[in-house]
Amino acid sequence: MSVLVLAPVFHAHQPPGTPDKHVEQAYQQRYKPLLLALSRLTNVKAAVHIDGWLQSWLARHHPTFIERLGELRAARRVELLGGGWADPFLGGLPERDALGQLQWQTRLMSRRFKMKPKGAWLAELAWDPALPGLLTRSGYTYALVDAGAFEATGIQDPWGVFHTERQGARLTLIPVDRRLRELLPPERSLDATRAYLEGRMADGVECVVWACELDRCLPLDDERRSLRALAAWLKALDAWGHEVKTLRVGDLLSRVQRQQRAYLGSWFPRERMACAADPTAPGFEVGVVAPWERFLLRYEEANRLHKRMLLVSEQLVRLRNRIRETPPAKRRALKEALDAATLHLYSAQASDVLWHGPHAGVYDARLRHRAWRDLLEADSRVAHTLGEGTDIRQLRLDYDADGRQEIVVRTARLGAVLDPNEGGALVELDLWDLPGNLVNTLRRRRERYHDDLDRFANLPALVFESDEELASVDTEADALSFDVDGDGHRIWSDELVEDEESDELSFYDEDDAGAARVAAIRVGPTATSEAIGPEELVRHVVVDKLQRVCFTDHFLGASASLDNIARGRFEDAGDFADAEYQVLAAENQDLLDAYGVTMAREGHVTQDGEERLVQVSKRFVFHRDLPAVDVRYEITNRYHTTIRSRFAVGLSFGLDGLTGPGRYLDFGRSRALTSERGEVDGISTVVWVDERRKFKVRIDLGQQARIYHFPLRTVASSGGKLRLLDQGFGLLLAWPLQLWGEERARFDVSICTD
Repeated sequence: MSVLVLAPVFHAHQPPGTPDKHVEQAYQQRYKPLLLALSRLTNVKAAVHIDGWLQSWLARHHPTFIERLGELRAARRVELLGGGWADPFLGGLPERDALGQLQWQTRLMSRRFKMKPKGAWLAELAWDPALPGLLTRSGYTYALVDAGAFEATGIQDPWGVFHTERQGARLTLIPVDRRLRELLPPERSLDATRAYLEGRMADGVECVVWACELDRCLPLDDERRSLRALAAWLKALDAWGHEVKTLRVGDLLSRVQRQQRAYLGSWFPRERMACAADPTAPGFEVGVVAPWERFLLRYEEANRLHKRMLLVSEQLVRLRNRIRETPPAKRRALKEALDAATLHLYSAQASDVLWHGPHAGVYDARLRHRAWRDLLEADSRVAHTLGEGTDIRQLRLDYDADGRQEIVVRTARLGAVLDPNEGGALVELDLWDLPGNLVNTLRRRRERYHDDLDRFANLPALVFESDEELASVDTEADALSFDVDGDGHRIWSDELVEDEESDELSFYDEDDAGAARVAAIRVGPTATSEAIGPEELVRHVVVDKLQRVCFTDHFLGASASLDNIARGRFEDAGDFADAEYQVLAAENQDLLDAYGVTMAREGHVTQDGEERLVQVSKRFVFHRDLPAVDVRYEITNRYHTTIRSRFAVGLSFGLDGLTGPGRYLDFGRSRALTSERGEVDGISTVVWVDERRKFKVRIDLGQQARIYHFPLRTVASSGGKLRLLDQGFGLLLAWPLQLWGEERARFDVSICTD
């Protein structure tokens, strides 16, 4: 009787900077039981991939795990796979960083396990045509790729071993069975798995590669059932020895007779591409074949992170050049700074934050904050090492790769990005001391999975009379979540949150000499999550017309109520908010020791059905030694008759998506949590306070204004469940406006951090 060769591969990954509490939970409920099962079932052979950051964490917190894993490798029962250190999309990195990620992982495993990996695990098992050159130059001979990448090129039922090349760089590819990945425990029974394997044998298939992504197929909220299923599955493999023989995946290279050539195009799993297209756009198609970069088109927040990463990578090149120009005896401090900056850069390059699918990804504000924090740490360290930390610097470049130039400003205390093409908005505001991006928000979008909630929208008994009533439901909650079973009934669940009692986390790595190195990073607390049902959640599905950034300019129409403003659907009588502004001046102001940027737009304001010509000019001033931005608006009526309206400036702020009693807005005579909505009149100063992080953002207005404030929340898929995730909060500053022909009005807004 024929025997089917099965190559199990277990993948473990945690985004760099994940709090110890969460990693420890995953260790106890996923990684440790897997290692025990592999140790006891001596006839089962497998491959294991653990990303570099997680390996270092395990080496620090559970060294016996690493030791036992090394023993299994030495006994040739387990093969250890390599790949990028932080599990990045290698094809989306500059070549120097992609090679660096691969080489860091190889050096780490060489020191720890006395071996160099030959097989590479690729993030999401996706493919990029640039990979053969990158992997072969880093010492890899083969890589695992989802079978869907082969099917996309017309190869039917891919199995076995394939060979490819790119400009002479040759690499072996091993397809991972897509159907078997769908039969992962605990969703399917062992009988279904065995029936599938028997069917493959009947089709003449010699080998099957099964990839189990531990942190996805074994959910923490039902670990007992998951672990029982995984243990039963491994025991079944042991018992099926006369029909199914397990091998390490690398052994297939010499054991499998079916070997072919293949040339694959850029590919990302189809089922995970559903969120990369706008479901409201004409011609929307679910599951199209496309590269992962399509997510950068849909989510400008991911695109800005990616492009900031490219800019920081260029900064590290400058530091490397400085090291080469420095005498060897004086390089030590420069190399230490480079190592630290590289660690932060590579941590920020993890793939998790650049896409969205069954898991939150770019929707996770904490994940985005960690990436921003690492990028700013790297940028700041390089600037100070090069002696540029106290300078005012500005760049005019196509920052977001849209074919138009943005303005990047850097001072001793903050960094900023102005986009003249998107309403002249401030799209990034970085604090070096925090560090963090205060505009780390997210535009609320319609997602395909929101359709599942639509049936609750028309149930009068289940919805609130008003959005104001709804806003009072969850002002104390930080991350609200619910699950729904097949019948629409609520399933209570907990959202993983950062430890309330701990305000530090550490990640561990080793330098080239093998010495321990620990970096401590500040993290914030959060409240325990609550659960709400779909009948409430459906009311939080909001679509923003505009990006959630700062200094978007509006002329409010009659429908501009708090409810419509909070939902982003108010009538804007002007055409300024996302239109192109002309840069009139961008220059240093030597007397003020500052840098100024002036932008203006001549647009229209609709009044009484007629368009009136109006000019909006705004001047941004960034000070060398102050963490402040001063903005002066000048509104000019270019029409011959009077204009009566309300001029408003939109500000959207976010850091890590955490809310709670210690995070509030102070209006002087009243306070409101950032998770609350409301409006206050006659305000000249509002202070955003974060007591846990001990920082304040003060917003001073030259003229008293009515301020509308509201939380920014998204209904997003996270961990395969729909959750209500906080993304920050919005402010709309509004002033009454009446201008005669050719008359001007001035409004001043200043943002300063303490």
